[in-house]
Amino acid sequence: MTTLYIGSIILVILGIVFSLWPYINYRLFNRIDDTTEITERGAVNVSLYRDHLADLDASLKMGSIDQDQYEQLKNELERNLIEDSHVSRINSVKGQGGSSASNVSNNVDASSNDNKLKSRVHIPIFLSFIVLLPLAGVGLYQHLGNADAVMLEAKLARQAQLQEQLAISNDPEKLVVELRQLGREIVDGLVERVATRKVDLDTRVLLARNAVNIGDYATAIDNFQAVLDAQPQAPQVMVELAQAIFINENNNAIPIVGALAEQALSMQPDNVMGLGLLGISRFQAGEYRQAIDAWERAIDIYPPGSQNGLALQNGVEQARQRLVASGLDSDKQENEQEVVAENEVDNSKAINASLSVDVSLASNVPFKPDQIVFIYARAWQGAKLPLAITRVLASQLPISVELDDTMAMAPQFNLSSAKAVQLVARISVTGNPIAAEGDWEAVSGPIQLRSDQVSTFTLEISEPYTASN
Repeated sequence: MTTLYIGSIILVILGIVFSLWPYINYRLFNRIDDTTEITERGAVNVSLYRDHLADLDASLKMGSIDQDQYEQLKNELERNLIEDSHVSRINSVKGQGGSSASNVSNNVDASSNDNKLKSRVHIPIFLSFIVLLPLAGVGLYQHLGNADAVMLEAKLARQAQLQEQLAISNDPEKLVVELRQLGREIVDGLVERVATRKVDLDTRVLLARNAVNIGDYATAIDNFQAVLDAQPQAPQVMVELAQAIFINENNNAIPIVGALAEQALSMQPDNVMGLGLLGISRFQAGEYRQAIDAWERAIDIYPPGSQNGLALQNGVEQARQRLVASGLDSDKQENEQEVVAENEVDNSKAINASLSVDVSLASNVPFKPDQIVFIYARAWQGAKLPLAITRVLASQLPISVELDDTMAMAPQFNLSSAKAVQLVARISVTGNPIAAEGDWEAVSGPIQLRSDQVSTFTLEISEPYTASN
């Protein structure tokens, strides 16, 4: 950032010098020449005046002209002399027989004094220009520039530097405090950036990861989810979202953690973070054999002797101890788990939650017929992953849609898995699921789900989207 300030100051100074160079050049280099030139020109004009005046006197004596003609021609000579000497104000020379070259010299001096006065008058103008130019530059940069991005880049560079120092430091406490404070500044700046302008998905990922680093898991979950809404086939984002949810739930692997891990592994089987989370989810569910399988797959991927591999190996040993303590051999446990899984499938078939939603558009909402309207249900608490989602065109409103388990983004994270949901209908100006400034929406909830009936709800899109939603 210091480099930016120094560069800006240098450019402003160069701009001032460039703009005022004609004046500076005249004042420094041409003043002496101009004064000499004016003095020489004035002397020549006075000499010519005297010669012409002598001719007039001779003509008057010879009778070639009368006294009136003499006075008229003499006055004309004096006026021409004053004009040639750059006199700004001419005092008309009345017909006085005593007029001489000394009167003209006084007028020349008056002209010089007048020019000095004009020069002094221009000085405030130039000084005002020197002040206004930097202010105008700063104002334009604030309006058109990207100063916050420059500051963010500097903070990220400092963060990387502190992390390198932390790895080799013998006294990490001070570095940890500075890193946490810097991380908070980065997160606050990115949150403001996301709220005030349209940002790319990389910025949201950066925000989410820094939020995880400082323990702001709610912000991390919201932004990981926003990225996943726009890119559903992003396995790394899925596992990072699952990890944030897991930690935010006090290290409790709620069903969505395992569901996201499984979905990510279906696209990227060697994702070690996903394997680790899947193992944790299975371990907490008492499915020790599946936990061992997931962790052993991750251990095979890690380099031999790595800390992560050793940590997972400890988890494997604990899972084996639990497996032995349960009094079940692996084959018997697997058979029992298959029975449980079949029962869960049967129950899920029996319980297929659905919501009927009537969506309309208020008359005060500006829209284009081809704009997309997203209609979805999301969990009332916890991760904001849509449990069921569909989209229509604005031209189709008003419309009635039915949200059910077939519209889930993750098979194990659907309407039937939630007790309470929030309904959202949003008309998008960008055409993607990530809410942005300029969107209009309707939100309703909490809604308690009932498995034995189809509930009907009404949403009228009438309020502009705000980040607090």
